[in-house]
Amino acid sequence: MNTPIYAAIGIAPTAGDPNQSSPIEIAIIRWTADLADSPSINAALVGEQIQDALAEATPIGHTADLIVRQLRKAGAPPHRPPIDTLTIAQILDPTAPSYDLNDLYVRHDLHTEHPAGALRNADLTRKLFLVLSERWARLPDDVKAKLIAISQAGGLLSPLRAFIAAMPDTDQISPLRRPVEPPPGAPAAPGAPSAKDGPMRVKPRGRALLSLTNAVFDSAANAAAGMERRQEQQEMARDVAQVVYRGGVGLLEAGTGVGKSLAYLVPAAIWAVVKGERVLIATHTKNLQSQLLDSDVNRLRTMIARESPEIAGTLRATVLRGRNNYLCRRNLDRSIDAWLDRDDDLADFPELLLARVVVWAESSGTGDREELRLSEDDTESWNRLSAAGASCLRDRCSYVQEGTCFLYQAYKRAASSHLIIGNQALLLTTLLNEHSRVPDAATVIIDEAHSLEDVATGILEREVSQSSL
Repeated sequence: MNTPIYAAIGIAPTAGDPNQSSPIEIAIIRWTADLADSPSINAALVGEQIQDALAEATPIGHTADLIVRQLRKAGAPPHRPPIDTLTIAQILDPTAPSYDLNDLYVRHDLHTEHPAGALRNADLTRKLFLVLSERWARLPDDVKAKLIAISQAGGLLSPLRAFIAAMPDTDQISPLRRPVEPPPGAPAAPGAPSAKDGPMRVKPRGRALLSLTNAVFDSAANAAAGMERRQEQQEMARDVAQVVYRGGVGLLEAGTGVGKSLAYLVPAAIWAVVKGERVLIATHTKNLQSQLLDSDVNRLRTMIARESPEIAGTLRATVLRGRNNYLCRRNLDRSIDAWLDRDDDLADFPELLLARVVVWAESSGTGDREELRLSEDDTESWNRLSAAGASCLRDRCSYVQEGTCFLYQAYKRAASSHLIIGNQALLLTTLLNEHSRVPDAATVIIDEAHSLEDVATGILEREVSQSSL
């Protein structure tokens, strides 16, 4: 069996006359699979030199379509299907913030001795291909089988077919096994949230809740957390504490710079941990949800820890989004089946998205679409894969029963959390749906409340036209 030969191609604009027919520098790094550390380097190639460097080799490029066009202009079109590291990176590294070659160079800690130009791009493309090959090798066999099946059934993912053909273990992967739908009346899922999944409770030693809240803001922990003392913030925290601790409704308004997030988080967190209860914080934007969980909750723990390490250490917080934000594994299986069967309903479904989700579903801890950074064009296709809709089998689903359903995992995290960070739409739909699995919360804090009316209108409104009547 012949040893595979690869040729990584890099292109870059030249500093020559822009009116020339081909003002592009082309570099090729050629190597064999058994001598990956000893490549042959060719730079500033033209015509027959390019053909010689590509002879009997599988061409590899980042944005391969562009590179192939340049090769054709140079009179040296490749004779084998190219591997596009851009496409393969989108599939095997589905959560990357960017797929620009320079950004992937930083993300994967690639190194090159070439400072700039086509040779640098060829070297980075070669090393990125080797990184992606290692990622492929680490994939479970069932994920590989799904990617192989998708690439063979579709017509647009030729770079994936070329990449898979270049992998040494392709012939050893068993064919994809189609999942079997559970029969009606299957047993209830042991992984569904229950009362015993509630948040833990800690009692502070001889401290009243209101005095503890005041102490947190008075403490030198403010300086340790990188905060300045703000009178309006502390007053707002006391007002929130009064409402949360004694019950009732509070309507508070705070200007820019007050630090309102921590003003309500501190008393809410202390009360939730001490009482073993949940507080639902409903925002309008996902950006604020991310800020609360990724930044403010950490600062909150630092502040509370100086006064009560037990409360700070016990506190649990999570983000809970609407069903449409979570991947449904069963819907993914059904979409793969429909794709392999050439179902007309999936005629316009993007193969690239399907392949990306297959890989991402294996590694994601949440199944939250935010990790994928979907484009607007992918939104409609995502709806086929999400946990929204009437097709959910709930407790009869095999993924729920084995505890791998992303939506039920999110519900379980929420059930055992003291702070549930959601949005206003989730709050309203939960109130309207008596069968909702969203855990009950004893206290609700609505941030960005000026948007609540518009959100409620959007959820409750119904359009009536003459034709519908």
